[in-house]
Amino acid sequence: MSAPLAHACDVVDQAEDLEPSIAATRQALEQALSSPTLPGIEDLLLGTVVITTYLTNETLDQSATAEWLRQRASLGLQLKQIQRHHHVPVLIAVTEGWLATPPLGAGCLTFNFHRYGPAGAPEEEAGAWQIDVISPE
Repeated sequence: MSAPLAHACDVVDQAEDLEPSIAATRQALEQALSSPTLPGIEDLLLGTVVITTYLTNETLDQSATAEWLRQRASLGLQLKQIQRHHHVPVLIAVTEGWLATPPLGAGCLTFNFHRYGPAGAPEEEAGAWQIDVISPE
């Protein structure tokens, strides 16, 4: 019998050296999660963000995404893990402590970061890591 699959919120960050751009993104995300007001979250969001669930995809602008997140924020938000995908230029950040309001069942959100330049165009090598997809668990 195989072991059960871990739930995304069950993943714990492993100690590893992160490249400077990822370490800075991690620090900015942890700062945003330090309060239910999510200070600075707009700086991490792309101009439009897709919130994707098993049933639907919703595209929101930056302001509406920040409001969507703040409506679900609580005390005790935390970053469980952030890691760069080994083949694709994407950061995956698993967070927990969100209010379990639809579409969140378990209070867990996964943020996908891709690199974008100042004009919002993809820039894989030197762009800023920005959240462009949010997946509730």
